[in-house]
Amino acid sequence: MSATEHAFTPRTYRAGGFLLVLSGVISAIVGLALLIAGTAGGVLGYGPLVTGVVGAYVLVFAVIEFAAGTSAYRGRNWYASMTGGILGMLGVVTLPLDLVGLILVALGEGEFGRRGGPRSAE
Repeated sequence: MSATEHAFTPRTYRAGGFLLVLSGVISAIVGLALLIAGTAGGVLGYGPLVTGVVGAYVLVFAVIEFAAGTSAYRGRNWYASMTGGILGMLGVVTLPLDLVGLILVALGEGEFGRRGGPRSAE
């Protein structure tokens, strides 16, 4: 193989990382909306305390999921990406995106580098 040719490697972890980042952003928007609704008096008959606590809960897991998605997209740390993606599923807001993203990251396990980056084609 010459220096200009590259071996084809499917980058499923990038697609999974993108889905995890997207679901983290959507969850963060929902969490912030619930926090704002909590300060305005609650939502759907729930009091402001319950709405605020649920909003904070969703927001915390959204941040974890966003960090996991970023790690997966860059191909840095498979274990942190999987752990953060699983924890992001506890936010429940974007469960279908989380499941597909986790499956894609799990399929791309062999493409993650051991020392901070994707493996180079040899």
